[in-house]
Amino acid sequence: MPLYYLIPIFAFFGLGVGATIYHIMSFDIERKDDSIKKTNTIILKLLSGEERIVINTLVEQGGKVRQYELSHLPELKQSQDT
Repeated sequence: MPLYYLIPIFAFFGLGVGATIYHIMSFDIERKDDSIKKTNTIILKLLSGEERIVINTLVEQGGKVRQYELSHLPELKQSQDT
């Protein structure tokens, strides 16, 4: 039997193995995502109110916030440095 008859069989086998590995890995990623959310919640509970507001703003903005925007958050107390 010529070898080129086996190509579709090998291709089907490769697709099956790839789909199985992808399925297994997606469960692992979801589990890590849940773990990160729980850890984030625990850390936020340890922070003071103003620190929690700043960290939540950073998380919501994807970690990219200008210092000017943070200093003008309405929830933060404005210090009277004169």
